[in-house]
Amino acid sequence: MNKQLNGLLFIFVLSACSTPLPSAIPTSTFSNTNIATSTPTEVPTLVPSPTGTATTTLEPTLTPSPTSTLPPHWIRKAQMPTARWGHSASEVGGIIYVFGGVGGSEKVEAYDPQTDTWTTKADLPTPRNFLSTSVVDGKIYAFGGNQGIWGPPVHALEVYDPETDTWERRTDLPTARTAHSSGSVNGKIYLFGGSGNCTALTCEIFGVVDEYDPATDTWTTKADMPTPRSLLASAVVDGKIYVISGFLEMRGPVGAEVEAYEPETDQWEKKSNIPEVRTGAAAFVIDNTIYIFGGTTAGGGRAKPSIFAYDTLTDTWRTLNDMPFNRFLMTASVLEGNIYLIGGSGTPYPHDPILAEVVEVTLDY
Repeated sequence: MNKQLNGLLFIFVLSACSTPLPSAIPTSTFSNTNIATSTPTEVPTLVPSPTGTATTTLEPTLTPSPTSTLPPHWIRKAQMPTARWGHSASEVGGIIYVFGGVGGSEKVEAYDPQTDTWTTKADLPTPRNFLSTSVVDGKIYAFGGNQGIWGPPVHALEVYDPETDTWERRTDLPTARTAHSSGSVNGKIYLFGGSGNCTALTCEIFGVVDEYDPATDTWTTKADMPTPRSLLASAVVDGKIYVISGFLEMRGPVGAEVEAYEPETDQWEKKSNIPEVRTGAAAFVIDNTIYIFGGTTAGGGRAKPSIFAYDTLTDTWRTLNDMPFNRFLMTASVLEGNIYLIGGSGTPYPHDPILAEVVEVTLDY
């Protein structure tokens, strides 16, 4: 199921936030000006590709802040070697692997929280942004994405083996897509939504769901999402995949819909809407609760510091205290109860700082 929409670019704007931190995360004095950033040396230039699609290359120069102030339970860690947003991250064996993204579309870097160190790994064979990654049996599968900031989507599926630091090409996606999400259940990986081919005036929004079986390297089309959307969040809890909010139209409205997919029955179930719409947010799971960090409320809207928590057992939402910064298009990974927020951005494109920042967060339950 595809949906046509007006507009083409994802544009985001940072807002200054002075909201006090809620009780779920202790309050403290902090400064939003002390965020280490990577600033492009010049405003990106759009260059028509042979197919007529605008592409761009960013080569950010890291400019860390001389001071660093964050409240308790928020700790800055070693920065990524490559600043980026619109990337993907997956964890294997206690190591967080970061793939692609604007500022480093071919780059793969691994973070070890135990030693607070980064290691450069073998590049993505197909450089891309707004891809998704999922893990099955210790290997990381990289799906789709697009080349350039808003170039055409790709069909590429490549699998990374952390043990050998090598890549292998697999059968292409049935539907080329970018700004989608994915999740694995019982050894199979499911892809949800995203965007398709764009022209100067329109861009597709997908409701398509594809199942990939790594054991047989085959694809199966499943029941469409009830609400087609792009740049959505998703999370797996107890064998179900929850898809949350996201663009209903490019540069247009963002939906509040939350829907749960049951792979065993290939059926969807409507859940309680998120309290405030989000796109470009980071999602992660602790126990039976899905946490949504940051994001924005509309194309051209302001990056948000908000945190929401969704209890999958009671189908209820809570609004927690804000992050001490505005952020979107970052990733969030959980290891041993600590949350690692990596990269992203927080101010308006095309002058947005591309962040290399890593922040370790401990929620105060």
